[in-house]
Amino acid sequence: MNGPASMPSILVVEDSLTQAEKLRYLLQERDYLVHIARNGSEALNIARRRKPAIVISDVVMPVMNGYDLCREIKADEELRGISVILLTALSDPQDVINGLLCGADNFITKPYSEQFLLSRIEHILVNKELRRAQDVEGTTEILYGGRRYNITADRLQIIDLLFSTFENAVYKSRELDTANEELTRTQRRLEELNEQLRRDIRERQRMEGELKRRADDLGALNRELEAFSYSVSHDLRAPLRSIMNFSTFIQEDYAEKLDDTGQDMLNRIAGGARKMSALIDDMLSLSRVSRQEMCMETVSLNELVFSIVEELREEYPERAVEIVVHPELNARADKRLLELALRNLVRNAWKYTRRNEYARIEIGGTQKDGGHAFFVKDNG
Repeated sequence: MNGPASMPSILVVEDSLTQAEKLRYLLQERDYLVHIARNGSEALNIARRRKPAIVISDVVMPVMNGYDLCREIKADEELRGISVILLTALSDPQDVINGLLCGADNFITKPYSEQFLLSRIEHILVNKELRRAQDVEGTTEILYGGRRYNITADRLQIIDLLFSTFENAVYKSRELDTANEELTRTQRRLEELNEQLRRDIRERQRMEGELKRRADDLGALNRELEAFSYSVSHDLRAPLRSIMNFSTFIQEDYAEKLDDTGQDMLNRIAGGARKMSALIDDMLSLSRVSRQEMCMETVSLNELVFSIVEELREEYPERAVEIVVHPELNARADKRLLELALRNLVRNAWKYTRRNEYARIEIGGTQKDGGHAFFVKDNG
């Protein structure tokens, strides 16, 4: 039997359990009393026991389809007052005729919005008493597709069904308009994105061209530097050799004729010439290294440092410098570049500690920013 006035009873006929439970949840949220049937035959049995106010039925079902279910309900004197809503694809006017023939009250097109379904239920419940008061049956003949159909239905049922069909069409038309508007916005956005992509491509091409131009300029500068380095090497080595040779001759042949001041000045001249020669060698080495591919490998800094210190001790035997090297200093690097950097750093440390009575140079490593850092430290 029907539930309280505040809780109208609705029978949902749906062979898809998922869709049935979805409808149950939607309707119970609005305080409707809901029953579920899996097919038309089962729905008839429930309808005779529960007398629901509305039956919402899918059209395509096993055992008994929605049209046959509606026809059975409307043919039963005890059930004909139940309003029937058919869920259908509504793809052909024949569906409307079938609905009229079986006595359906409303069509709702799949897929439908929940709000639209609720509005149709409310419309049926509000107009139920009006239909009872104005229930006048008649027979209407319809010609469609070369066939004649005699529709036996009250005028309100016909109007209600046709109105629901029209309302469905209007609703679908609005959905289509909304979809078209969304499509237009999407197309506009795609055009904007495509234009942005074209701008990005042009900018990338411009930047690639700029990078190529700079690379060409850098290559030209490197070639100029190489030519300059060889030119400096050629132009400066000759006079430097002369200075160094004549300094050696004077030291060997005229040493007894020079006092201590003269000897000191001569030693300074020879030392300056050696430093200049070393600078030229370093400049040429840097030029050669910068033109070669980097070769990354595990390099022992300890071996490089010991080799450099040994050279310095041979070059400056008069110096007493304490060298402290941390153990197991290894780095992933290009050995040539690393050796060149260490050589310059250690030589600078050696140079700037020369005035200290106690000279000390420390080479070590530490952790910094999640990686390894190496240092050359002195007390000069």
